[in-house]
Amino acid sequence: MNCVRCKKKINPNIAVCPYCGAVNGQQGQNHGPGKQDGGQQGQNHSPKEQPRVKDRKKMAIILTIVLCACALLTFALILILGGRSGSSSGGGSGSSGGSGGVFEKSSTTDEAEETVDAGTYYQEIGDVISITGADGSEKVPTEGEVRKILTDRGFDRYEITTGYSISGEYLGDKPIGDTGTKHPLYETYFMSESGMLWSVEVIDGSLFAYPASYNLESGKDVLAIVSEKDSIIGYDSETNQYFEYVPKKTAAVVIKVETIDAEHLNQLTKEEIDKYVN
Repeated sequence: MNCVRCKKKINPNIAVCPYCGAVNGQQGQNHGPGKQDGGQQGQNHSPKEQPRVKDRKKMAIILTIVLCACALLTFALILILGGRSGSSSGGGSGSSGGSGGVFEKSSTTDEAEETVDAGTYYQEIGDVISITGADGSEKVPTEGEVRKILTDRGFDRYEITTGYSISGEYLGDKPIGDTGTKHPLYETYFMSESGMLWSVEVIDGSLFAYPASYNLESGKDVLAIVSEKDSIIGYDSETNQYFEYVPKKTAAVVIKVETIDAEHLNQLTKEEIDKYVN
């Protein structure tokens, strides 16, 4: 067929002329941005186009909300895993990841700078049971072993990461594979059926779970930690050592369970944790 405006030959199945942009034929009543024969702007949008635009707007809004939520959760985790537990030792001590994970030295800004080593820090917040070198421990699992352990326990939704080599070298937030490489600690996350965000850690072969959102929102100075024993384990990257200790009640409350898995964490709602912390 020929275009109604420029008279050039075009494909009859094409609504808009590729040469002049005019709308042609019966299809032109519903398609394309061009003008119709009478020079007036036609009703030229496909019925599917508007819903697509709306869908895209809705999707953009949803994505924005999700990204904001992720940013808030990340900030919350930084607060919890990075510094809250350090306040229990007073006056500028180190901090540990979720009160168990990684100890990091820090200093005060007073006239004379004061530092505290990991041994002193853990003695201040609990009774130290043992100190073990990470690179000499036989309990440290490989990447592949940790992946299987966590997957078997229902923690398979989120990525498993590590932050250090077995010699204590900082690696950043590094996702693990399925290899025979060992690391001093591993971490993943779990979202319970009640909407509570958990941080799950494997340290020297033992599992610990921290109710991240609860610890942030509770407003309490005491942290809740779930363990399969009465003690918890901290890791100091500078000395590359594990510190197993029983925390003081003023620092953390250990919720002892038989097995740390998705089923047990789903049962530990905010109300249940309150019973232990209060």
